Amino acid sequence: MPRRHTRQLPLLAVACLALVLALGTVTAASGAGLTRAAVKKIATKAATKVLDKRASSLSVGHAASADKVGGATADQLRTTGYRYDLPVQAAASERSYAFPGLPPGTYLATYSFSADTSAPTTSMGCLLTPSGGAPSVAGSASVPGSVVRASASAIVTVGTGAHLSCSSSPGTFTISNTVPSLVSFVRVDTVVPGTATGT
Repeated sequence: MPRRHTRQLPLLAVACLALVLALGTVTAASGAGLTRAAVKKIATKAATKVLDKRASSLSVGHAASADKVGGATADQLRTTGYRYDLPVQAAASERSYAFPGLPPGTYLATYSFSADTSAPTTSMGCLLTPSGGAPSVAGSASVPGSVVRASASAIVTVGTGAHLSCSSSPGTFTISNTVPSLVSFVRVDTVVPGTATGT
């Protein structure tokens, strides 16, 4: 005779079965004057008793890592951006801007500026240089008139001491006090290189 295998019922099924049995038992006794609330209370107590009995055999695997995504905590998944406004200063032909409080890391760095120049023929150029590295974000502008605007962005890895250098030639420039000029850094965790296709 082949052996009969018994399959253990899932926890929920066991609880439901206990509830049904309890309801059946108390329903038979309902003729004895039990109220609906009393029946519900007895049934709930019976189901809870089954669950409590099985609870000792239950376990939650890897509970400590349940709040992680890809091994990263919630704090590590947050994206933090750093924004630095360029100050309005006296006219000069060269300026260098530092970024205090910027942690080392890899960022999408973007800068934009609006400057008033001393002559319509003045052109400007800026270079964002990571600490100890070659300039990696360059932008320049040369337009008729006395206002110069330009922007540029790139992914850069910075340590401490990254800076933005701007210069004008001929003449001087002053960062505009009417249009915001700023440098921003947004943390990048992974860079996937690729080549665009052109048509």
